[in-house]
Amino acid sequence: MLLSALVYPGAGQLMQKRWGAGVGFGLAFTVPFVWFVVEVFRVLSAYYAFMVDFKGATGVAPGAAAIVVPFLLSLALYVAGLVDTAVAAYRIRMKSRVHPTF
Repeated sequence: MLLSALVYPGAGQLMQKRWGAGVGFGLAFTVPFVWFVVEVFRVLSAYYAFMVDFKGATGVAPGAAAIVVPFLLSLALYVAGLVDTAVAAYRIRMKSRVHPTF
C-alpha cells in the first residue's frame, strides 16, 4: 500500500502481482492527472502573461472549475487505488491464515 501511496497509483497492485488492476489504476490515474497539470499550466500561463506583458495580455484565464474537476477526479482515483490495495492485502492475509477445523 505504501508503494501506491508514495510512488504511483497502481504500484501496490503490481507488487501484489495483480497486473490488470495495477495497469488499470496507473492508466486511470494518469489521464486525469495529466489533464490537471495541463489546466494548471494554462491558468499559470494566463496570469504570467498578464504580469509580463500587461498591455498585450488577453486577461482571460480558465476558471477554477477547469482545475477542480480534474483534480477531484485524480484524487478519487488515487484514494480508490489505495482502498483497492488495502482490501486486496487484507484478503490475501485472510486467505493465507490457517483455519483450525474441529
